[in-house]
Amino acid sequence: MILVSAQILDMAVARDASKLVTICSDNVIHIYDATTATEISTIKEEDSVMSLCLSVDGVSLLVNMSPVKIAPVIHEWDLTEEKLVQKYSGQRQSRFVIRSCFSGYNQMFVLSGSEDSNVYLWRRKNGSLIASLSGHSRTVNAVSWNPVDPFMFASASDDGTVRIWGSSSAVDSSAEPMNITD
Repeated sequence: MILVSAQILDMAVARDASKLVTICSDNVIHIYDATTATEISTIKEEDSVMSLCLSVDGVSLLVNMSPVKIAPVIHEWDLTEEKLVQKYSGQRQSRFVIRSCFSGYNQMFVLSGSEDSNVYLWRRKNGSLIASLSGHSRTVNAVSWNPVDPFMFASASDDGTVRIWGSSSAVDSSAEPMNITD
């Protein structure tokens, strides 16, 4: 069993089950050996942490930050070197938990929801914003990339819809979003 002194806000387990990562209300990232439940290391963040996403290889970690001291930003950490390697900005996050993910072929992109009703897409290599996609009418809380089709992803919003996005050959962009409210 793993015990921490602060409230756990989010967690992820590496695909190979070797690593468990948590973020806590004290703004600390905890990295554990999942097989022994032993803490390997900790990383202190500079501001309030909201959510996390672990890369497929378990080496990189996205952490959505809430603006208390800084503007809304997503940090990308290299967990092997315990080094901040990239910052992604442009999205809005202040009151709600917003989730981001690694995306595309070989996880070359970062995708995030936003409180301004848009979906944001950045190039991982240099952190440059590629697109801000409109299509929802309220906060976009979660995004998920299709692991089989690198040109397709989904976004979920407080407007009660899930939108499927992709290349014109994969998804009809004029199609109505799925309404998930009853």
